[in-house]
Amino acid sequence: MPMPSPAYNPGQVAVARLTQLLVVELGHFCIRVNSVAPTYVNTERMQNNFKTGRRDKEKMMSVHALDCLPDPGDIANAIAFLCSDGAAKITGVTLPVDSGLSAAVSHKTCAAGVPW
Repeated sequence: MPMPSPAYNPGQVAVARLTQLLVVELGHFCIRVNSVAPTYVNTERMQNNFKTGRRDKEKMMSVHALDCLPDPGDIANAIAFLCSDGAAKITGVTLPVDSGLSAAVSHKTCAAGVPW
């Protein structure tokens, strides 16, 4: 989704499209390619940003479906799953590990709080 960050957004889209391109190019060699797209992550630095007021936790969480941010372990677990035998037939996906941000932001920010 577009965000007011002209450097970040094109890079994010590029990674997703590169993931899909590499699947087509490398799939016949039985190479799977996936990417992980985390939201804001609950790190020590993020906690400091909340404490110092550099980030507004209430405002940030208001557009997430879940009332929590993923921690680094959640991101690692998603990557481990995609590398596991359990994901042997999953390829070409960009997996959001985002506490429902990508699913909820348009719904929660729409006028009147409901889709058109």
